[in-house]
Amino acid sequence: MITKTFRRALTGALSLSVLLGTTALSAQDYPIAPDRAATETILLDHIKVLASDEYGGRLPGTEGGQKTQAYMIEKLESYGYQPGYKGEWRQQVMLEGQVPGALAMKIGDTEIAGDDAFALSLSDSPLMASGAELVALGSAEDIAATQGKVAVITNPMGAQSLLGPAMEGGALGALVLVEQEPIWNQFRSFASRPQWNLAGGDMEEEDEQPLVALVGPTTSAAILAALGTDSAALGERSGEVIGTSTFSSDAESLTAESANVVGMLPGTKPGSGAIIMMGHWDHLGSDCAPETEEDRICNGAADNASGIAAILETSRRLAMGPRLERDIYIMGTTAEEMGLLGARYFADNPPIPLEDFQAALNIDMISIAPAGTPLTVIGWGETPMDAPIKLAAAALNRTIDVGEESAKYVRRQDGWALMNKGVPAVLVSGAFADDDILDAFMGTRYHKPSDQVHDELEISGMAEDVPLYVVLMAMLANPDRYEKPEGWEFDRGE
Repeated sequence: MITKTFRRALTGALSLSVLLGTTALSAQDYPIAPDRAATETILLDHIKVLASDEYGGRLPGTEGGQKTQAYMIEKLESYGYQPGYKGEWRQQVMLEGQVPGALAMKIGDTEIAGDDAFALSLSDSPLMASGAELVALGSAEDIAATQGKVAVITNPMGAQSLLGPAMEGGALGALVLVEQEPIWNQFRSFASRPQWNLAGGDMEEEDEQPLVALVGPTTSAAILAALGTDSAALGERSGEVIGTSTFSSDAESLTAESANVVGMLPGTKPGSGAIIMMGHWDHLGSDCAPETEEDRICNGAADNASGIAAILETSRRLAMGPRLERDIYIMGTTAEEMGLLGARYFADNPPIPLEDFQAALNIDMISIAPAGTPLTVIGWGETPMDAPIKLAAAALNRTIDVGEESAKYVRRQDGWALMNKGVPAVLVSGAFADDDILDAFMGTRYHKPSDQVHDELEISGMAEDVPLYVVLMAMLANPDRYEKPEGWEFDRGE
């Protein structure tokens, strides 16, 4: 057995060679790295705890959420980290939300109960309109016609591409009609789920969502009947005013207290800035499936117990190696599933000036691709981090394959909250590199009770990614190897 003293000496030599740009390393070399099988065991053990029924789906504001925070704190403290937020492990995050209410509607002179329609709103104003004109919306070319009106969308699967632009264009709201029972069954749990925001704060302007109602088959049929039409006919009338409506909804207000977990490993060169490795610890909780289902817990094994497991193992190895020059922050964010809320709160309330963060590495949903899958980078070409990523990948004989699809995830993960505020941030993993693998997961286990520990959980890909994270963090923590350009901002192409 190799002694710890020898391993530390080996680690120091290897870290120096990596930081000088040597590319002759393997995944087993750096630092204190057990073999692949041992790494898989370590990662799987973390996931089994975090994705267990005992943790109840890790919903913020619940006992399971508190257990998750405590688990991360216990591990980080045992590795030698210190509290990273103003002397505390937890950065408290207060949340406020609404339980979507059923709609009371009137189309023309026809009263519609709206028993299977749910109003989704994070606005301070209730969902309410009187005599609002309804406009059929089936094409992006007709979005301008919805300004000051309520859009009626009959294709729920295409609604996402129409809703945002319609609201940005000044639509008052939208009714998304879901006529097919199987599709409604997929939408129902989301439609009735509480919607959240940071307490006492407005949503970022670009993230503001409209007053939207998701309407099930019974109410959809009643609305179409009151309008004297059907969905096929409405599809041919995109952009036309089809009637008027008065509607309102009673949404129940909620509050919850949660926290980001923040640990810090001091560097040897004060004033050189800091880097942060982050991932969201939260998931959807214990009531994320219809009441008719036997298993209603969304355990979130891949999303994102896997990311937290990889972060913990990376942080352990960094702590066991030689001290790096920059301070290392490790953060588990809350309420990512609610709209990146924990990451957004951290960006607005950092423990040190935000501009002192040189780089951020976000880890999310990485246990879905096997070892040997090329790496992809969410944020590739958007930050000054491409060069160290290339060096780290070359050091461990990993290939990088970035497709056009990766760009669509830049704003859908926690790194965006920091990137939007001037901190270069990327997500690096093999999990997002293969569209077929990603689509298969998104279409089966994503945000469902079946995202739990199972035989097809790809621990091998995670075990291959962890050494890369260690090498990359070491590079980013060395001011001689990486420096954020002064005044760097994300280029929105505006």
